[in-house]
Amino acid sequence: MKRQMILCCSVIAVVLLAGFLTSVHARTYDLSADFPNGDAGDTNPSALGWSLASDQHDPAQMVYGFWNDKGNDFIGNSEHQYGWRRADNASTHRGWGKMAAEDVDVNGDGIAKGYPNNPNPFDLGEGDVISHGASPPTQAKWQASAATAGTYDVLLSIWELRNGGDPRVRLVSNIGGVETELANATVNNADGFDRTNPKVLAGAGAPLSVTLADGDFLRVDVSNNYAGINFSLVPEPSSLILLSLGAVALGMIQRRRR
Repeated sequence: MKRQMILCCSVIAVVLLAGFLTSVHARTYDLSADFPNGDAGDTNPSALGWSLASDQHDPAQMVYGFWNDKGNDFIGNSEHQYGWRRADNASTHRGWGKMAAEDVDVNGDGIAKGYPNNPNPFDLGEGDVISHGASPPTQAKWQASAATAGTYDVLLSIWELRNGGDPRVRLVSNIGGVETELANATVNNADGFDRTNPKVLAGAGAPLSVTLADGDFLRVDVSNNYAGINFSLVPEPSSLILLSLGAVALGMIQRRRR
């Protein structure tokens, strides 16, 4: 009876530990869902670990607004381009935007202008995160903190917004100050890719798992042209929890054998 009580208490302790750890490290970080909204008071870098930069590679030189209002590609449709752009108003399309719904009047002028054409319709939809790559590249980074450090499955897929753009996307990690290239690809929709069937750099068919400590980060670099970016980090179960549960299960099996 006493041993059963000990095992029961052990199980409860492990469950409580699992609940505590997963409450800290159970959130999926997704660039679209977490995209910092400057109008709502979000900052860049954001409180969720995201950092968006232009070809200047400095979030401090970015402002929130019509990020493409100085580019020719989206003239007449720039109200759909709220995002982070260069504060100096030069090459403002070299920033990061998130698409509003096609029929939404974002800036309040009473007109829903739809999505851009140049000359053909761009391959876009609501919630898409896009950037015009450059040289140096534009960058989106997620950095772990002491509270969010752990092991994550990485999901990254890309598509070309307009035919002939051939954007290049790199995924790099910086762990302990050492930078490593994890993926590097150019995408062309003529090869059968689009926003509903993006090219996978990490995820299904190309699994990638990374362990990040406090201060480590993953970064996406975009070069050449407009690219759509799907980028998420999904937490894996804590190995500590699994080992603890395994030890308790083994103890229960041994108890039954006696």
